[in-house]
Amino acid sequence: MNRCFQDFLDRLKHVVFDIDLYWKLEFSEAKGFHIHSVFLFDAIDVKTFTTRNKLFEDLKRRWALQTDGNGTINICKSSEALSDDDFGVDSVHSYTLLGDLTNVEKNRSYHLQKNKFDKKAGFIHWISYLAK
Repeated sequence: MNRCFQDFLDRLKHVVFDIDLYWKLEFSEAKGFHIHSVFLFDAIDVKTFTTRNKLFEDLKRRWALQTDGNGTINICKSSEALSDDDFGVDSVHSYTLLGDLTNVEKNRSYHLQKNKFDKKAGFIHWISYLAK
């Protein structure tokens, strides 16, 4: 699986902008072997990133080619947490867009919470979970 994922990353070098990433191979009884990864993009190159985004579709297509159609790829959704001491993962108020969403009050409160780097609801804890 490591070799397969490395070959996938090698194929991504053909993308026109730089991608930084962190990843970790993991095993669980429920999911078997799987990879947690965090892709970091420059906001100048990638304004938003959703499942309907061309970049996501390209990553999904390349992963399918690499795994002969046996692999899956998902965006880990997050949401505003009920408290600063929890992660927010409910599907009712999920957020998958990146960028400046501060003009809508609900989005503003979500981003304010994610900027609390010293709290479990903050961005640093999300990144540590995704790329553990």
